[in-house]
Amino acid sequence: MDRTTSPFYQWLDHERIRTVLSEVRGLRAGERLVLLKGIVPSLVEALGADDARSFLSEMGTKVRRYEEARTHPGEGRLRRETPGELIGGPTPAGHRHVAETRNPDRPGGRTTERAWEAAVWTQNVDSSLPSEVGNKRQ
Repeated sequence: MDRTTSPFYQWLDHERIRTVLSEVRGLRAGERLVLLKGIVPSLVEALGADDARSFLSEMGTKVRRYEEARTHPGEGRLRRETPGELIGGPTPAGHRHVAETRNPDRPGGRTTERAWEAAVWTQNVDSSLPSEVGNKRQ
């Protein structure tokens, strides 16, 4: 496994996601909200209510961190009040995390966090994936 890229993002079809995001940016704000609301039922079906709720809570963290960065340009992460996102992320079947938030000042920095993610991926995700999904990763 490539230690410079999180295993939580190697399996994604990045080009397809960029294309979809580009199309979504062309929608008005209200249309984007309706799109998000329309995705929720399929997330609950796929993940269950508790995991979908947990994911939506993560989205709230993303909103707060983005707003802090947007309203305080040039001040950097050290001035932010909202802690970093949980280490880990989306998987083909949902999402998994390490019980730690991202912290660039941690000894070993992002390299250490990627190693933790790789361990979670190998132990908790990869073994539960159908072989065609596991084989899609580089």
